[in-house]
Amino acid sequence: MAETQPPPTWPTTLQGSLSVRFRFRWTSDETDNDLYQFLNAQLGDPERDAVTASLSARFAEDLDGERDEAGFFAFDSLDDSYRRAATSRLYTAFVDLHRPLPNLRARAGRLIVEDLPEAVPMDGGQAWVRISDALSTAAFGGLPVNLFESSTSDDAMYGGWIEALPWTRTRARIEYLHL
Repeated sequence: MAETQPPPTWPTTLQGSLSVRFRFRWTSDETDNDLYQFLNAQLGDPERDAVTASLSARFAEDLDGERDEAGFFAFDSLDDSYRRAATSRLYTAFVDLHRPLPNLRARAGRLIVEDLPEAVPMDGGQAWVRISDALSTAAFGGLPVNLFESSTSDDAMYGGWIEALPWTRTRARIEYLHL
């Protein structure tokens, strides 16, 4: 008789980390003081809960204030190009649905498609289906994430793959990515 798993529950655990880093740099003529905060948080347990969530973000502050240097500044960074002292980046913010149907898993939000040879960030959704022990498939679609591009018009990405395990220690996979 097959062992049945208990029904999934709603998330009850919250865990994560907050990392704070101060960076002070100087030359004989110039100084730079920056503060970086990295936040990672996870809600729920994927083995037990029907729904889990994850978030990762970065916040940066130029403690010297806004930089409006004429000419070369030894400590220019990409954050300085925004012409404001504080910047933020949202790397991931997604919700996972575990086993809404047998052998199905789904994810939606800002996520990174990591199952391809190149990890691709996107705002959208992804679903995985395990057809059998030797065959699985997945599909995804949404808008690519461009952390440093202001115009995302006409951007779209979608794709998927099918994977077979025909023999022991052998894997065959066909992938497609449209970007």
